[in-house]
Amino acid sequence: MSVVALLLGMASPAFAQPNDNGTVTGHVRSQTTNAPLRGASVTISGDERYFALTAEDGSFRINHVPAGDHTLIVNYTGLDTSKIPVSVVANESKDLTIAMSSAVYALEKFEVSAVRDGQAAAINEQKNAPNVVNIVATDAYGNVADTNPAN
Repeated sequence: MSVVALLLGMASPAFAQPNDNGTVTGHVRSQTTNAPLRGASVTISGDERYFALTAEDGSFRINHVPAGDHTLIVNYTGLDTSKIPVSVVANESKDLTIAMSSAVYALEKFEVSAVRDGQAAAINEQKNAPNVVNIVATDAYGNVADTNPAN
């Protein structure tokens, strides 16, 4: 019996080691609509063991992350992958708010001119016609391959 107590006494320092892990929590949202993104995958780069999917409200939690500097990778279909540096401190929780977007939302500058003018002229001509007619501007058809609006 005293041998068992002695072995347990020797083993207890191994269990009393300090916890060198932290927790990463946060919310993932759409940058354009500010809506929570459900089902986004959140992973610590280089170690797929530290993985979470966001909940209905966009929240996630990754426990037992080793202390130190890491990169958080967030993926959501149709949006650009986000890579966020995160510094995890032992026995502490790091809370993040991640806004995701896509380069598709950022359009280059363009100008619309002829379509509005052509349609306005057609509507004005139709309104002032002495009898019932339908007048349509060719601008309303866009690019017609063989330049024949009848097709």
